[in-house]
Amino acid sequence: MPHPEALLSAGAAAARGIVDGDAVALSTPAGEAVMRARIDDTLDGRVVFASYGWWQGNDALGLPPSGIRGERGSNYNILISDDAIDPISGAAPHRAYPCELRPLDAPGDSGWLRYHVARTVREARGMTSLYLEPERPGPVSGFRPGQFATIRIADEAGTIFVRTYSLSSSPSETRFLRITVKQAGRVSALLNGPGMEGRQIALRPGAGAFHLPDVLARPVIMIAGGIGITPFMSMLHALAGNSARPPALLFYGVRDPADFAFREEIGRIVAACPWIRLRVFVSNPEAALEPSWTRGRISTGAIQAAVRGEADYFLCGPGPMIESLCAGLAVAGVEPRFVHTEAFGPASLKRGALPPQPVHLLRSDRRFTWEPDRGSLLDQIEALGIPVSSGCRAGQCETCGVRRVSGVVEPPPDAVGRENDRCLLCVDRPLSELVLDL
Repeated sequence: MPHPEALLSAGAAAARGIVDGDAVALSTPAGEAVMRARIDDTLDGRVVFASYGWWQGNDALGLPPSGIRGERGSNYNILISDDAIDPISGAAPHRAYPCELRPLDAPGDSGWLRYHVARTVREARGMTSLYLEPERPGPVSGFRPGQFATIRIADEAGTIFVRTYSLSSSPSETRFLRITVKQAGRVSALLNGPGMEGRQIALRPGAGAFHLPDVLARPVIMIAGGIGITPFMSMLHALAGNSARPPALLFYGVRDPADFAFREEIGRIVAACPWIRLRVFVSNPEAALEPSWTRGRISTGAIQAAVRGEADYFLCGPGPMIESLCAGLAVAGVEPRFVHTEAFGPASLKRGALPPQPVHLLRSDRRFTWEPDRGSLLDQIEALGIPVSSGCRAGQCETCGVRRVSGVVEPPPDAVGRENDRCLLCVDRPLSELVLDL
């Protein structure tokens, strides 16, 4: 046993945001010790079973010694005292003591940071913002306006999920990070559900190539559809705080006024910043509109009528919307280098038809035929019951990347900086027989 361990049930771990193998602080009225969490479903949810002893260093394993006393020590004796002893035997309560567990930011834990949900806010129909504060005192992790965070969370059964969500808070905010989630699946239903306040979440912040440039050389045109508004919230805050007052225009398309997220927040920014303009489009033909809104969908014609000269275009929304507007901008003569699309847009754009290909999963020793009309490699591997880490499912976070042993794949058109032997299961498509290290 290379590490001292604290065994607990899956339910107890999920309630505390603890994942198997996490570094945890086990605390009692007497003290606190650092151990590694291990999930054991034979235990009652009210019980923690902790290793007794202390740990020497091991150079062969590269493990440092654990202090007998002091901060981040692992000695079980730190946790108990003889303040109350058994009146008959005179023994200290070694075997039963009230305790609590909390996860720690473990060195070398692949960049995961510990946050908790400080509060939740309903932004629109089926859409909730989670305000995340760090477990450790200090400012939150920085990010560039438009980027996403990757979160890791467990459900009540202890199943671990990894997902990515755009950061909708201001990049200059130091107290919290904010993600906004539309209820559309198992994990988003969990995040939109009751009881999230106080829940712990592991987080990797600030990733993705969809963000404002450091130097704004051209006007910024933001085009959002539905939940696609989320990355633009951090952009709007950054543009509002930019002393150069760069001209910017937000096109926001929703089906119904009930779907208009951040309505008051956007209104305050636009009212305070005359260099930022807003155009709202509502597609429901029966919806009541504000005088400044437009009925219908965002169109290339509407964009062209409002934009003069070169600009940087940022698009985020449903695949069909992104596809239509990108095609329209190309016809209008906008150079591709000025057009930037968010993760869940490009991943859903149509690509040329391909024939089925055989796939061999080497470590699982499973074989199947990839069918292009049955979804991505990731979809079809998951359908086999094989667990695969995934996040954005759009080629941005690279959580689902695996080593390609042999075969040729077609990456999406905008793929850059990829290791030659990596296959992103959510977006790469087989062009030949494929062998994956999975």
